[in-house]
Amino acid sequence: MTCQPPTDHHGYPAPHIIPPTSTHTHTIILLHGTSTSGPTFASSLLSFPFSVHDPKSAPNPTTKTLPHLLPSIRFVFPTGKLRTSTVFGGVLKHAWFDITTFADRTVGEDKQIEGLKESCLYLAELVEEEVKLLEGRSDRVVLGGFSQGCAMVSFACLSGALPRVRLGAVVGMSGWLPFRRQIEEVVDSCKDLSGFERRIAVRGYLLDLLGLEASSGEGHSVGEQCLDTELWFGHGLADEKVKPQWALEMSDVMESVGCQRSMKMYDNLGHWYSDAEMRDIFDFLRRMGVGEGEIELAQ
Repeated sequence: MTCQPPTDHHGYPAPHIIPPTSTHTHTIILLHGTSTSGPTFASSLLSFPFSVHDPKSAPNPTTKTLPHLLPSIRFVFPTGKLRTSTVFGGVLKHAWFDITTFADRTVGEDKQIEGLKESCLYLAELVEEEVKLLEGRSDRVVLGGFSQGCAMVSFACLSGALPRVRLGAVVGMSGWLPFRRQIEEVVDSCKDLSGFERRIAVRGYLLDLLGLEASSGEGHSVGEQCLDTELWFGHGLADEKVKPQWALEMSDVMESVGCQRSMKMYDNLGHWYSDAEMRDIFDFLRRMGVGEGEIELAQ
């Protein structure tokens, strides 16, 4: 069963919602890759079976999907706005921001700014809505994405455009970081400062890039809580669409601004996900308390 909320998000299609099958404890917001959609990503990811060790049947593994393992989760799959896609010859595609060429994601960055700004603000609205549904428990909201969705989430977390709350976790697959070179220059310019101070400098640069202003009264604590959230990234070493090096560079930037992050690389994995990666994501979510209260694996 799915439901589509009526909320108008300025041209973004209504999110695709998979409601929990038990008492709602957490929400996971997951962003799709280039030129696809929330429903398509949901169908692929949530039906992907992977092996886990069930204490009731140990030592033999059992095959499950995320909804079976995490029945108390509300899965939210937003869809990017229809926008002109340079890499696809100027046709309209659902995307979080424009891409000029798959070969080098730093080309055409000036064309990305509008989409990054719009999508940051849209994502902020989604987070606020889910936090309200969970009675203010922002630590029970998880952000994640695949490919361009991962890039969008990573950028949004650094930008300061998201609500000033600590989230439950951030999960990224097969992604990269937009404006990575410029962010590295900001970090290098204040390398003698603390990770938190570098984070504030990056945040200021990105807010200026997007033409956004910091909310009044936030003081020096801004940007602190969202990036205090633990981040997990996974990437296939055989990925020819988003180079593994780009993911490592993204992870290094996050570390340079004081983020607690994990980076896992997977042999023989292209631009997709695998049994091992899905299992690692599930283990990470469990470690972060996602699905708390559902102790045993769902049958």
